[in-house]
Amino acid sequence: MTERILGTLRGRLIVLFGGVSLVLGIVSSVIIENRATQAIARLSDERLHEIARSIANTLSQSLVERRREIELVSALPHLVSGEWNSAAVRTIINAVKDSYRPYAWMGLADSTGRVIVASGGLLEGVDVSKRPWFIHGKQRIFTGDVHEALLLARHLQPDNASEPLRFIDFAAPVYDATGRYLGVVATHAHWTWIAAVINEGIRTEHLADGITVFLIDQKNRVLHPFTGEESTVAPLAPDSSATPSVVTSESGQKYLTARANIVGPGAEDLNWSVLVRQPLDVALGAATQLQHTMLWLGIALSLLLIILADRVAVSFSRPLQELEKIAARIDGGDETTRLSATPSGIYELDSLAISLNGLTGKLLDRKHALEALNQSLEGQVHARTAELTQCQCPAGGPGDHRWSDRGRQPAPIRHYPAK
Repeated sequence: MTERILGTLRGRLIVLFGGVSLVLGIVSSVIIENRATQAIARLSDERLHEIARSIANTLSQSLVERRREIELVSALPHLVSGEWNSAAVRTIINAVKDSYRPYAWMGLADSTGRVIVASGGLLEGVDVSKRPWFIHGKQRIFTGDVHEALLLARHLQPDNASEPLRFIDFAAPVYDATGRYLGVVATHAHWTWIAAVINEGIRTEHLADGITVFLIDQKNRVLHPFTGEESTVAPLAPDSSATPSVVTSESGQKYLTARANIVGPGAEDLNWSVLVRQPLDVALGAATQLQHTMLWLGIALSLLLIILADRVAVSFSRPLQELEKIAARIDGGDETTRLSATPSGIYELDSLAISLNGLTGKLLDRKHALEALNQSLEGQVHARTAELTQCQCPAGGPGDHRWSDRGRQPAPIRHYPAK
């Protein structure tokens, strides 16, 4: 069956055109899919990086505002005066603490580390000289890394019962008008403030697309969201200087990941980074859908091209098939048939049909002329043979014409060359 199909011009043209169209369709589909996948991957990378940068910038601005606020408080005249037991100083501390809801506590510690004034009177008289915010706050404006509440744990309750009470510290040194060191003013901000800033940067469509945001510290530990234990996500994060890349979690899940560092004044105290990731199959979902679409489109186009190839093959082969059938009839003895075919519109095929028709007509005319000549010669031979037969009768017999005239010789027999 295969040999029969491939043995015809139509079959070969269909296989040729169909095969070429199929190969071209597959190659073009693969190229388009690869280009589209790369483009979609770049767009997804840019999207994740933009989210990471946006949240990192927002966090940086919020941290700078808190640092600037504690710096302004440290320069207030009532604190610079050194008279911290006054009602005015207590009013200022409570007012500043109440002005910003995330503030959990604010207080003043003297040069020895003893708390003199505090919001709500909490921790007044307590020695905080060993606390990091006091140690570093004596020297400069300090932003302390997130930590669980120690001294305030028994006085305050966490907003979320599933998480421990955690704070981020802001502290600044206080100097009098002569530049003499007086102590440190500090505040503890609820960690929920940082979580709220991060959550504000995540829109509903981000959650629908499986995008997750992490805040990681300088030791690559996950600070947000709270899991209760060190996460393995952070070590898989690419360096912030690198372009977003694909990383694989311990469970084998692949993620498209972007990372942005939090920069600005005080950022060196924290060295935090925002890590944004999205499952790779979700990030490249549009590319996968495009691949399926291109696959079906390629199949449809290949079938269409095969059908068109069949039509083209028929237009080429039909005149030749007609010529072959007419030639077979002529070869079978039907000399009344003329070698002609339906015009195909193809100059070469139509010219071939006309030339073959003229050649066949000339051959038939010559054949008929030879047949007529042979019949004429056969008639002459028969007539002469009959005359000779009469001349060759026995002497004296009836019909003996050879010897009826004794003085006449028999006419010589003329031989005609065979044609």
